[in-house]
Amino acid sequence: MHLNTTACRNLLIVSGFACFSAQPAFAQREMQSDDLALSIGAGVIIGPEYLGSDDLRVLPVPVLDIRKGRFFLNAREGLGADFVKNSDSTFRLSGSIFARFGRDETDDPVRLRGLGDMNVAPQAKLSASKAFGNAGVRASLAHDFGASNGTTLDIGASYRIAAGKSVMLFGGPGLHFADDKFSQAFFGVSPSQAIRGGRAAYRAKGGLYQLGISAGANWMIDSDWSVTAFGGLNYLVGDAGNSPVVARREQPSAGLLVTRRF
Repeated sequence: MHLNTTACRNLLIVSGFACFSAQPAFAQREMQSDDLALSIGAGVIIGPEYLGSDDLRVLPVPVLDIRKGRFFLNAREGLGADFVKNSDSTFRLSGSIFARFGRDETDDPVRLRGLGDMNVAPQAKLSASKAFGNAGVRASLAHDFGASNGTTLDIGASYRIAAGKSVMLFGGPGLHFADDKFSQAFFGVSPSQAIRGGRAAYRAKGGLYQLGISAGANWMIDSDWSVTAFGGLNYLVGDAGNSPVVARREQPSAGLLVTRRF
């Protein structure tokens, strides 16, 4: 049975980098204790219908972050554990089980004609992050078991600055790389797909396929409640940007999240 993955996919694409950018502001508080840390909330996001779409969709989304010692479960990393974490929490190496969300052919019956649906695929992910005062860098290497069977590397940097006692501003760039399998699955048109859709075949090679920038603000209402607003713009490049699957290279996004931590 096919799973409609648009809502889940947009949550990860839109909020993933913003969550990382905000993370250094709260990492010290979260990681100083082995006690159970729980954050829940809700929000709304605006993101592309699929990677490369020129249509935007507004979606309500849940927020969940559970941490217990070295173990975690959240929408940014999935279910996993920290392998290495230094005493001052400035360096972290973790592994997790996650999912790659695909797309439905009906997301764009013209550009996705004949390509079929891409269902959710389990994923193994290795992530590392390093904080340098108010700055931070992060890299995530992920491999899909199913769908594209491809591998991706996401690299990001962020900087945060206080704007008063309770508001933190953050932002930074991101780079996204993929191998040939991922690129062909998401941006290519195979000979069989071309025949099925009555269109030309297209070969998409791996490499840098997307770059972007994100910025936002986090307002700590009190010690438990916070509001995060963010926006970003990604740009598809190379074979991905030239793909007949892509309706628009520019991929804007924005969101507003309200969170309570326990």
